[in-house]
Amino acid sequence: MSVREYLTLLSERTGPLLREGKPPEYPQPMTAAWQLSVAKLQENLPEAMELLRCCAFFGPEPIPRDLFFPVEEGRVRPEMAQLMADPIRLSKAVGQLGRYALVRLDNSNRTVQVHRLIQALVREELDEQTQEAIRVEVWSLLSAAAPHSFTDAAAQVRYQQLLSHMYPARVAESDLPEVRRFCLNMLDFLYTSGNYETASRHARDFIERWTADSGKEDPYVLQAQAKYANRLRDLGRFAQAQDINRAILPLMTRVLGAAHPDTLSVLSGRGADHRARGDFWKAREHDEEVLRQYEEAFGPNDTATLRALNNLALDYCLTSDFMGALDKHERTYMLFKRTSASGGSPVLLSYWNALAQVVRLIGDFTEACDLGEDALAYGRDQLGVEDPRTLRTQVDLAIARRMSGEIEEALALGQDAHSRYLRLYGIHHPSTLAAAMCLANLWRMTGELAGALELAEDTDVRYAQAYGHDHPYKHGCAGNVALLYRLSGDPARARSMNESVLTALEARLGRDHHYTLAAAANLAGDLAALGEIDDAIRLGRGTLRRYHALLGEEHPSTLACASNLVLDLRAAGHTVRAKELAGRTHSSYVRTLGREHPFTGACEEGRRLVCDFDPPLL
Repeated sequence: MSVREYLTLLSERTGPLLREGKPPEYPQPMTAAWQLSVAKLQENLPEAMELLRCCAFFGPEPIPRDLFFPVEEGRVRPEMAQLMADPIRLSKAVGQLGRYALVRLDNSNRTVQVHRLIQALVREELDEQTQEAIRVEVWSLLSAAAPHSFTDAAAQVRYQQLLSHMYPARVAESDLPEVRRFCLNMLDFLYTSGNYETASRHARDFIERWTADSGKEDPYVLQAQAKYANRLRDLGRFAQAQDINRAILPLMTRVLGAAHPDTLSVLSGRGADHRARGDFWKAREHDEEVLRQYEEAFGPNDTATLRALNNLALDYCLTSDFMGALDKHERTYMLFKRTSASGGSPVLLSYWNALAQVVRLIGDFTEACDLGEDALAYGRDQLGVEDPRTLRTQVDLAIARRMSGEIEEALALGQDAHSRYLRLYGIHHPSTLAAAMCLANLWRMTGELAGALELAEDTDVRYAQAYGHDHPYKHGCAGNVALLYRLSGDPARARSMNESVLTALEARLGRDHHYTLAAAANLAGDLAALGEIDDAIRLGRGTLRRYHALLGEEHPSTLACASNLVLDLRAAGHTVRAKELAGRTHSSYVRTLGREHPFTGACEEGRRLVCDFDPPLL
């Protein structure tokens, strides 16, 4: 019986042992067959045996044959260096291993694969010193084969091939600079491909091993910590990310220098930490200074500087300066697109979607839909339909479609995105929660009030768990729940909730923030529904005045507030003032959104408009 036939019989019994790190027990016939094959191989082509020994320290997954290429002198054994320098003898050695059924060859994909049992037999025959030499050899081959790019298709295929060999090859044990750089590059690839959980797990392993070997101030340890914090933030573990950034920033400043790219990256991450805590003004102030440092260190058009500019644009959105945010997002998107021509860029998609989002926030819903459609098509084509950046773009497009009155299209996008988020990231992830709130708003628009209320209440509770009970997003979600209570026939409960929301938002963000004004506008609607018309008018007038100052007289939120005030003025008998305001408001709606837009129709027909909340990306 051949070695390959024995392997088929033994795999089921010994495979679990190997995966657990336990030595398998081989029957005598297996050992005899193995020894016969090795003896023949050693006699006919001894360097093929050296190649097999090298393959034994990779994983049991296919190994690309072009990995066996000359690398830095001293990193591989002399016999392997000679073999890899002679492509003809290398090809002959690979063929010989295939003829003896010691490897499986895939000529179409140009790979060689060694069964885990053969790998175990090979390793067992080697002393510790030889094992260590071959392990270093494999580390060097893996790191030398890693591309510098992470976005083009060929590079992603190669990194995926290398990923399957990282744990079996025990690359985390290496202290070689090029191997640790390879490990960090693998973390960047996993981020680029949207595999946040896998990146987080690998980063945690690298940190643990490298800290034990090199200490907590080793530059590679610090870089791994920074990447780990970013992935934790991507996974919604904001407090952990914040703790890591706070701890490593002083170390990175001392070890690498204040102007080092990795130090500045961690400093930039502190802005994201402020946003995650709901400290939007503090984040803006922080990111203004970070941008200044990036421009000073790298110039205004460097990709790292553009990332800092994009973060500052997010802060401007979160502090109600939509026009300032638009200017920065336009510049970020255009400069990055001009200088980064490679396809499949998650960074480009993020900038593209951020631009579409701010265009929606300034009230240009049609343009936001056009930008969002283009961005979503790019994401689906270049990154895949389930990439987290693609899904975020899909949620934002659903919001833009809803604001444009295209409810059916918006509902299809929103339901699909929410179901994918649930399956991929679970019910507690912040992106799942954002998709859930988007869907609740859509169900409200279609009249599914019971389902919308149930989903919104559940999401509101989970937002408190994700961000804390006093985060602006939590209060915004509570405002959506209150709105649904009023529409479901319980304005008293809605009023109580909205009063709490308004008080909390004024304390966190001030009276002139767009979240605060939306809560005030909805509270005015609650008062009107309860028959407290004078109070509704008083609150509506003050809210309208602040909307004018903050967003301008023809912003959709300003017009919604004005349209609602018309209803309350009419109810109080202020006919002349109501008529004059109604005429101005309707004309502005026609001019800005068009005669056919649902908001224009609601204003004309005397239906109350609402201010709902959609949590943006932090």
